[in-house]
Amino acid sequence: MPPISATWKFGFLNDGGTEVERKPLNQWSMSGQGKELLKVMEGPITRIVNGQTEYKNVILPGESAVTIGWGVYLGALNQTQINDITQLVNGKVNEGQWITEAEAEAALQYLIGLKEVDLVWRNTYFSLNIGNVTQYEFDALLLQVFNSGYPEMLQGYFVNGTDEQIVQAILDKYRTLSGWSINGVGWEKRVRAQVQVFKHNTYPSTVY
Repeated sequence: MPPISATWKFGFLNDGGTEVERKPLNQWSMSGQGKELLKVMEGPITRIVNGQTEYKNVILPGESAVTIGWGVYLGALNQTQINDITQLVNGKVNEGQWITEAEAEAALQYLIGLKEVDLVWRNTYFSLNIGNVTQYEFDALLLQVFNSGYPEMLQGYFVNGTDEQIVQAILDKYRTLSGWSINGVGWEKRVRAQVQVFKHNTYPSTVY
């Protein structure tokens, strides 16, 4: 693995002639662009009913609990959080049930809030020493936590190397996971999209 850069940037960075604000992780929230990319990555099953989009609750291969809307996996939540989600989607948390777009949005926004706190916690708990970041860097790191938040993966974004070296540094950890043989192709595509966000402030419109 290429070395991890020990140089952290604070305040404002001149990025291609544009002043880019940098702040601590706990002062950012996911941007609209980040949220839209997350929706592309999660790609739920939908249908149109009376001109309105609805989203199907599913149990994905290899999982034992229901995923609601855009990647809201109940198996990763505690009971209090599940109760909150259940209220947000008006009790429709069983496999095969359909929720409205407003319900899907509410569940996703709730999960985004949890993941934002989780990213800050991981930075502290694992002593990752992530300093001030830009909005797009924050989005990329948060997207990573949505999929898998191992410290080695988060550190991979700060490898001092090419885009490909960064991608491979992140995938090194993925390759040790039991689901790699089944999910590896999809994981790699997500990582490549996230590196584009992190390094170039480019939010892909398609991932898979």
